[in-house]
Amino acid sequence: MSSPETSGLDQLPPKARKLVVKPRKAAISAQKTVERKARHAVRKTSGFVHDQPLMAEARNSLQDEILQTRSDV
Repeated sequence: MSSPETSGLDQLPPKARKLVVKPRKAAISAQKTVERKARHAVRKTSGFVHDQPLMAEARNSLQDEILQTRSDV
């Protein structure tokens, strides 16, 4: 069974495979980093909403108002 980095590369010569595998590994690593940071941000945000529900709602209302103003332009 092949790894995600090497999936579909069986027919390529070794040099070509290396040219594809390195960027794939970098992309997979970047995706994992983004997902990890997103999970962290969700945890922080949900804690804020739980601890400060009025502030969270005020922020959402202000953000909605700003977005509405921008769409009117």
